[in-house]
Amino acid sequence: MPTRRKTVLWLGSPIGNFACDGAVQFIAGISDSALTANDAFIVGMDRQKAPEIIMDAYHDSQGITADVFDEAKYSYVGGSDEETGQRNAFLEALEDTLVKWPSEIAAQVKELCGDSGDLLLQRGERIYIESSQKYSDDEFAMQG
Repeated sequence: MPTRRKTVLWLGSPIGNFACDGAVQFIAGISDSALTANDAFIVGMDRQKAPEIIMDAYHDSQGITADVFDEAKYSYVGGSDEETGQRNAFLEALEDTLVKWPSEIAAQVKELCGDSGDLLLQRGERIYIESSQKYSDDEFAMQG
């Protein structure tokens, strides 16, 4: 019995969590396990852009982190590695400050860190937020 051709649309949100080789392996794994010879696979991914455009996209303009981190005591900093396309984001302490975890997230902090006590940050210390891969035109066009 013939099967219908299928098209899989993957909007790509986890693709940015991988460097190029890892993304290729991730996509190949999906292709190998879910597709047959005549199927199509459409993948969305972030392209490399001007650093200020990326900074605006990742800046917490909605103030979500303000519940835990006093915005007057931190600066959102990020940088891009132009060679690899990786974007890294941090909160940097502008002064020595004590982070007190709200009771709503204390259990998650304890699970992740082994302790949910207050956290003393020195001026200039950074809290890692995330990394995200942005792909060049050549990487975007790569076929595997």
